[in-house]
Amino acid sequence: MKGFDVKPNAVISEAKLTPSAEGKSFTFSGRVTADPPVYAVIGYMDPAGGSNYDATTRTAVPDKEGRFTLECDALKSGRAGMLGIVAAQANGAMSSFASPGAERTFPYYVEADGRVDLSATHATEALAPLMKAVNARQEVGVRLALDELANQNVEPRILETAQVLADTLQGKAGPHPSQVDGNVCHLSDAATLEVEVGYGRPLVNRLPAPDNLLIAGSRLYPRGLYAHAPARHVWDLGGKWTRVKGVAGLATGHDGSVNCLIIGDGRALWRSPKLQDGSAVEFDVEVKGVQKLEFKVTDGGNGNGSDWGVWLDPVVGR
Repeated sequence: MKGFDVKPNAVISEAKLTPSAEGKSFTFSGRVTADPPVYAVIGYMDPAGGSNYDATTRTAVPDKEGRFTLECDALKSGRAGMLGIVAAQANGAMSSFASPGAERTFPYYVEADGRVDLSATHATEALAPLMKAVNARQEVGVRLALDELANQNVEPRILETAQVLADTLQGKAGPHPSQVDGNVCHLSDAATLEVEVGYGRPLVNRLPAPDNLLIAGSRLYPRGLYAHAPARHVWDLGGKWTRVKGVAGLATGHDGSVNCLIIGDGRALWRSPKLQDGSAVEFDVEVKGVQKLEFKVTDGGNGNGSDWGVWLDPVVGR
């Protein structure tokens, strides 16, 4: 058979995720090209936390131009998920785009009421020029990317993320939380007493990667702290704050495992379960009277490879 020994070479372009009118499902459309041609495109909707054993699938047959649409409606409420794509070629070759490190991944989150949050995937597409400019520290490119986004119909969370990401070029921390007036202080924007991370250098409101967005549990967060295990972040609260809230997680696309701990004046106030598979968990902890607040991330018991812990949108409030 001609082409039988040709390796997988399918390429998917023009990828687009679109929510349904009621917001409780979405379509994935695109164009696939390959030689030999693709006879089927398979979408795997894989909810977090169960390996891929509980993934559901949808299949589409590309038209003569390679265009296809998958109706993604077999979703689990209250769960993060990842859409993986497999292209089946006529010679039996299978091109997979489902795994971290492969060409593309498409995260989504399903709210408890069934509504689908696609902001993480939309942000990855919409903010690609901005991320490239920020990584290259090209201030002109950053301004041009922000101007372009302002003229597009993008979600408010994506616009907020864009501005916060652009501001990381300035690299200036605000005052210590003990010196902040008002009812809320974003810890990612505040000065720290101590900070250390287990890989690279400490970063706020971005990750040390080409795709530098803060995404965990398949959701996008405008602000946060990169905290590769082992990591510590310590702030001076001055006993002036009442609660600390936010999300602790493992950055999407990394297969490590971490445990997160919140400490107030040397006393453990909150512990996360073991976090893995890009998972995330909310916290809301009383810190009334606490002078020194510490966020700590440790490996999940199997070494710190790929342990990209993140603290997402952490704030203290009165």
